[in-house]
Amino acid sequence: LKDLTDMGGAEAMGAALAQLALAAGLPARTLALAGTLAWQGFLTREGAVACPLEAALAPEGRRGTALLVSYRSFVAAADLAPVTALHAALEASGFRVASVFVPSPKAPEARGWLAGWAKRLAPTIVVDTTAFSIVGEDGATPYDGTGAPVLKVAFAGSDRATWESSTRGLSPAVLAMHVVLPEVD
Repeated sequence: LKDLTDMGGAEAMGAALAQLALAAGLPARTLALAGTLAWQGFLTREGAVACPLEAALAPEGRRGTALLVSYRSFVAAADLAPVTALHAALEASGFRVASVFVPSPKAPEARGWLAGWAKRLAPTIVVDTTAFSIVGEDGATPYDGTGAPVLKVAFAGSDRATWESSTRGLSPAVLAMHVVLPEVD
């Protein structure tokens, strides 16, 4: 059960609920999973998990390469609309986009992987949608050595109409997660 909850995603949650139902003596059928979600990986512009060669071999954009970094949890929850919209906007602006997901840019298993791909892809710009600081205990980031500016992006957590009509722009929860806490992280 723990493996299913750690994996995340709709399929895994359905399988976990089926196991709980069976354990409680309720009728349920066991669900087979299509596969597991890697801890880090590449995404297509549509948000599907992709082969890294797709990003590496994509034609060069006239403005260079944008490395788009997001949380694995967005992939697991199938909540990629903001990421795919940002991917499309970067492409429309003339960038080749290499979109990746990680549990966190500071997670030990993802940090080296992300740093290696950042070096190989040599991005012109890094667009990081993760909430907290990307600086590790050693004072370095996975993007050091690329020479690329790093833009931290905070998703509003609401639809556009709600965001536009708000006097503060971001909700208290989004302000806390993407502005206040990162400042002290």
